[in-house]
Formats: sequence, structure tokens, C-alpha cells
Amino acid sequence: RSRIVMRERDAQHLAAIVRSSPDAILSQNLDGAITSWNVAAEQMLGYPALEVVGQPIDRLLFPERQGPQLDMLRRIREGAAVERQETTWRRKDGQPIDVLLSGSPLRDQAGKISGLSIIAHDITALKQAMAQLSEQDARLSLVVSATKTGVWDWDLRTNGMYYSPYWKESLGYAPDELTDSPVEWETRLHPDDRERAFALVRAFLDGEIPTYTLDHRLRHRDGSYRCIRTQALLRRDEQGAPIRMTGSHVDITEQKQAEHALRQSEERFRRYFELGLIGMAMTSLDKHWIEFNDQLCTIFGYSREELRQLTWADLTFPADLEVDVAQFQRVLEGTINAYSIEKRFVHKSGTLIYAVISANAVRREDGSIEYFVALVHDITQWRRTEAWLKQSEITLQTFFDSSPIMMGVVQVLTEDILHLSDNRATAEFFGLAPQDLRGRTARQLGASQAVVELWLSHYRRCAQTGRPVHF
Repeated sequence: RSRIVMRERDAQHLAAIVRSSPDAILSQNLDGAITSWNVAAEQMLGYPALEVVGQPIDRLLFPERQGPQLDMLRRIREGAAVERQETTWRRKDGQPIDVLLSGSPLRDQAGKISGLSIIAHDITALKQAMAQLSEQDARLSLVVSATKTGVWDWDLRTNGMYYSPYWKESLGYAPDELTDSPVEWETRLHPDDRERAFALVRAFLDGEIPTYTLDHRLRHRDGSYRCIRTQALLRRDEQGAPIRMTGSHVDITEQKQAEHALRQSEERFRRYFELGLIGMAMTSLDKHWIEFNDQLCTIFGYSREELRQLTWADLTFPADLEVDVAQFQRVLEGTINAYSIEKRFVHKSGTLIYAVISANAVRREDGSIEYFVALVHDITQWRRTEAWLKQSEITLQTFFDSSPIMMGVVQVLTEDILHLSDNRATAEFFGLAPQDLRGRTARQLGASQAVVELWLSHYRRCAQTGRPVHF
């Protein structure tokens, strides 16, 4: 009797996890037919359970990519566990979806393999973000290579400074030979320029002057002084306080590529806890712990003993507590049985953790709540990626707008050049505003036939070779 009760309880545990998981979870028998299909799988792939249960998994696979995926399924049937294999599946509408797969064999009571379980995490958005970062990095590298311009970026909140490799190279240093500190600029200023340079910076930060242009000398590694011209723009917060200063001696040629992978793998209830691919917990109605896995400790930075002394409310960022409590109350009232929200937690170190928490109520036969199953996905790196993408876009646009070198994006026509986007320096050269150049050809702007043909020859050579052209 007790064994039957334990099996029923484990089945309830597993069912709660499968229902509340944001990832697609499916299982197959040894004949290759799908035997289970959760709600997340329906939402991710577009197939209702009734359409796929009993059907082979082949309908999810693109013919040209079946080989590696069928090999993965074969290895699982032979008893191997597979984690974090990236592949592409096909939705019901025919559209591809990038997924990260984890799988393991299912065994019967005798220990014999009876099927396999697969967890699929949608990484389409992550792939798009990484492609964006890669494209931005390529564009920035091309701009720096073509213009031979250094870049600096000063975060006024942390006093952290970024110097591009060419900024350092122009003073005779390798990329790793200078620190990311304003001192590197200050100590290399010519003595006769120091007072004037510092006064200009103060005036710009205080809002006494609208623009920043400085001609000054910096000491080279060989002891000589190089004359540097820099122009800069300033970003302020909503209260008008300066928070970032970016100059045309600044460029971002190296970017941190965001890596975001939500680890998931769920099998039977105990195995989910042991694998530790995601934070999991069972909590009572008063939000105290019944059980939690090691991954949850890792996410929050506490030992098991320390975490047992805390509640969900203790870990939650105060501003997010009200929303969480409201959803929890709806479950207690019976309005909903589960919820999933994005919220912030506070790490033991005091830093913020961004996470998606999914909570599901496990009820007794009479409908009363016995406990809650909670899954915690740490998406901190993903949020940092989003912030980095936004900052990269701002920095690139700032550099483009503020550069003293003529820069623009043009379309090479058969016998002319069409201006698509130009910076302030280019517009000033033509005596127009940047927006007045857009959509006009070189001839319409007064360029002679000889000049247009010269530009066309250089632009075509650049397009053919894929390398910068200097002229």
C-alpha cells in the first residue's frame, strides 16, 4: 500500500512539473511513436496533443537534418543521456524553430528501457540576438578599419573607461597594455594642455557648453607628443545628470557576445532534482521549503542550510513582491491553478537576478492545495544581452553622428551614387543638414562627372574585394 501511495505521489510530482514547464516535454515508445505531449509543446510547435500522440516524431524533423537527430534518439534508446544538443525542428505551419534538446531513456519497474523522454527549449530569440551582435561587431570593425579612428567611452556612474585598440595603438600600445581607467588619458596629457582640457570637460558636464571639441596632445610611448582632435556627445538621465560621455576617438571593436542557455532536463521527479539543470522547489502554502535542488542554491548563492532559513518573500526584490503575492492569492482562491511571471530576486551578494518563475499547485483529491511546485529559470545573462544590444546601438550611432570624418551609407547605382544616410561631417561638407542629403544622388549634390566616376570606381572595387578602400 505504501509503495502504491509513493508511486502515485511521484506521478503527481512529475505531472505538476510537466504542466508548469515553459519547455516542450514529450516522450516516445521504442517504436518511435509519440506517447505524451505537454501544453508547452503545443504552444511551441503548433500541434495539439491529439494530432501528434501516436504519430512518429519524423513530422517535426526536416529531411536534410534527420540524420543527427535520429542518431541522438538511437543513443537514448541504447541507454545514453543526451544534454544540450542544438538542432532545428519544424512547426505545424512549416516554419523552422531552433531548439536545444535534452533527452534520457525511460525505464519500467524492472529497469528495462521502455521509451525515451525529450525536453526542447526554444532558442530562436537567442540565435537572433547573437546574429545581431555578430552583425554589429562586423559593422563596427569595418568602420574602425576604414576610418583609422580611435574611440573612447566613459561611464560617469562607475568611472569606467573603454579605449578601443586603435586608441591604444595610436599611442604605441597593444590592446592589453593599458587599463580601462581615465587616468590613462589624464597622465598622458601634455602639461600645457591639462588645465584647458579639464576645464572643457567640467564645462561640458555642467551644461555650460553645448558641444565638446578638443585639440590636445597626448604622450606617445616613445616620449613624443601626438596632436589629437576629439569630439564628444553626452547622455543624461531623466533628471538631467550626465551618465555617459562618448567621443569620436572612441569605437567599440570588441563586444561581449551574449551567451544565454537555460539549462533544462526533466525525467522522473527525483531525476529532475538530481540533474540540477534548472532551479526547482516544492513549497508549502506558507511559502516555506519542503524540498529544493542544488541548482536553486546556485542561482541564489546560498548554501542549503542558509536557504532553508529564508522564504520566497525574503529572496524577492521588494518592488516585485506585490505582483507575485497577487498571483499566489489567485491560486489560493481557486481562480487559477498555476502562473508564470518574470521577476527579480536578490542574490546573496546583493546583486539582482532576473528569472522566470513558474508555479503550479498540486491539489489533494478534495481540491485543497497540498503544496506548490516551482521552477526557476535564470535569465540574467539574457537581460544583460538586451541591455548590451541597446548600448551598442547607442554607441555606434553616437560615434557615427559625432565623428569629424565624413561618413555615410550610399547605394552604388549604374552611373551615380545615392545617399541613404550621412553624418554631420558629411552634411557640413555639402552645406546641408543630414536629412537633406538622404535620397539625393552625387550629381544632384553638385559632384562633377569626373568625381562621380572616381567614387564609383573605388566603391565598386571595395564591393568586389570586400576590403576597405582608402582614397
